[in-house]
Amino acid sequence: MNSGFFFMLYVRKIPLKIWYNNYNYAMKGTKMAQSLNTSVEYKTKAVSYLGMGGKVGHILLGDKALEFYNDKNVNDYIQIPWTAINHIGANVSRKKVSRHFEIFTDQGKFLFASGDSGKILKITRQHIGNEKVITLPTLMQTFINKFFRH
Repeated sequence: MNSGFFFMLYVRKIPLKIWYNNYNYAMKGTKMAQSLNTSVEYKTKAVSYLGMGGKVGHILLGDKALEFYNDKNVNDYIQIPWTAINHIGANVSRKKVSRHFEIFTDQGKFLFASGDSGKILKITRQHIGNEKVITLPTLMQTFINKFFRH
């Protein structure tokens, strides 16, 4: 059996591509998710904003992947290998890192929120490199770029 694949999820007719390791994740009586990591470096509470509404769970940062597991449904999980991440970013304002951060992959982007987003970005920097951890533009910078583009 293959180790994983990207799964197309439709939430209110909006297609979202998610990395799932277990293709039977939504069926009753399935086993709990197999972790891609052999060791966990950091675990913290987080919220995943994938689809409508947020899902509360835990983010696990390990030696091979970033993983999110939902607290209410153990079969609802997201696993993103370090090699699949193009870049990761968060807003920085007055030398403070925002609670929200985005992970950009070839298949789309994932939005998470955590009180420990600064620590998550530091650990991620060790795995994917300094050049892939970026500062996202603020709302005002986005408006300025849209209206005053030459």
